[in-house]
Amino acid sequence: MPPHFSPIAAGALGVELGALRGNLLLREVAKATGIDVSDLSKYENGSKLIPERSLERLLDFHDVQGTRRQALLNLREDATKVHWWAAFREILDHQMIGEIEVEAKAALLEEIVDDCFGYLLQHPTARAENAQYYWKQSSPDEAELWLEVHRRRQRRLFDSPPLHVHTLVHELAFERSTDPHVMIPQLTLLRDLTAQGHVVLHVIPKTAGAAGRVFFRVKRYSYDEEDSPTYVFSEALTAGTVQESEREELRFKRAWARLSALALSPEESTDLLHRRLKDWL
Repeated sequence: MPPHFSPIAAGALGVELGALRGNLLLREVAKATGIDVSDLSKYENGSKLIPERSLERLLDFHDVQGTRRQALLNLREDATKVHWWAAFREILDHQMIGEIEVEAKAALLEEIVDDCFGYLLQHPTARAENAQYYWKQSSPDEAELWLEVHRRRQRRLFDSPPLHVHTLVHELAFERSTDPHVMIPQLTLLRDLTAQGHVVLHVIPKTAGAAGRVFFRVKRYSYDEEDSPTYVFSEALTAGTVQESEREELRFKRAWARLSALALSPEESTDLLHRRLKDWL
């Protein structure tokens, strides 16, 4: 069962614990505090949330006091807060919990996908078809749980204020299915979202050739808060981790710039979307 805590807050706390340890060896700190060395390693890499009493012992060992101590204790408390996705922790892995959490906080999402639309932009019928062919659920009930997770994530598009999305997709996404019962609702959803103005579509035409193919998927999230970090989620480049990384930010920007230069303008992309929808009707 995936851990019932926030991977983002736990990861941030882990970075702080690693900084406190400095040049000391893990085994030295573990011996001095009575914390298992394997557990201590997991606390620092964010894969396991440190118990409050263990955190207190570490802070005592490193003589962390005052506002700094309280900030780290608060960070641990933040990691234990329960959100809607906690109800689905039996089917969600550590990676997806982190992605959903960042997504829920984000004010802006920019993504690059290949021959399908990003999960947030998929209509439930398209998501269900995708589940039928590509997922490995053990039962219809579990598949329905996955679709409920999708529906709850998609509500973020209709929040007030809504999540703003810029997405680069290949024209082949319009040919993802041959079923009109899938494609008509899918394209109608995209039409409605682009009409509202907070979803901006950039389509890479098939005429772009091999240069326009996307060989990885990467998403970038940013936040409203002043001086807040930018977390980069990269499904392929970083093995499915959510992280703050200047290197990944640079790789995202380069990929975005290269593919944007090949893509149709948002106006042309929307026109293409309308034409494809009209063909189905």
